[in-house]
Amino acid sequence: MIGEKYFNDQEIDKVNRLEKIENKYFLDKLEKARELANELKHFNEIVMIGITGSVASEHPDKNDDIDLMIVTKNNCLWKTRLKLKWWLMRNKINHRRKNKKEIKDDYCFNLWLEESYLEIPQTKQNIRNGLDLIMVKVLVDKNSYYQKMLKDNLWANKIVTNGYQRLIKKTKFEKTKNRFDLVNFGCFLAQFVYMLPTKSKELVSLHQAFFHP
Repeated sequence: MIGEKYFNDQEIDKVNRLEKIENKYFLDKLEKARELANELKHFNEIVMIGITGSVASEHPDKNDDIDLMIVTKNNCLWKTRLKLKWWLMRNKINHRRKNKKEIKDDYCFNLWLEESYLEIPQTKQNIRNGLDLIMVKVLVDKNSYYQKMLKDNLWANKIVTNGYQRLIKKTKFEKTKNRFDLVNFGCFLAQFVYMLPTKSKELVSLHQAFFHP
């Protein structure tokens, strides 16, 4: 029939081999992310860890890094980020550095949120972030924070309706305490000033940090 494409056995075998290779890259990177998350779950301030980006899509390239989303308790984001940075360096764990080239299997902590600030800012409510939201591979979730994140981002229902409806559940959440933390505020100011000279499209505030476009 016109418009219908037929594949011979050799072509089918080639496609199957490519799919297996892609799947292998995904499984390898997923296992690396799980190993790290198993260590990070012991950080009391971290309440959720998820994989985003190409690994979450299950079709990463061989040389892709591993994008991670971190959710912390309220008023803990910036001191937790500093603590995590020190821990990674002390344990010689490869991770993405600012303005450095992407390196295979480096951990890239490109999205940070606090538990009461899970709504994606309006300027970033687009199809890319909608897809990222429903494709997140949750590795650690101490109290159904992924469900809370879905509930706080109802805008995604208009963009990725089928995926959103499939994941969202009727769940009630208790309101979390949100007390000002001077140490966290000081860590925020110090890190913000440090990144200012090279800051471009990053969107950062006291309660959220987006280090991807």
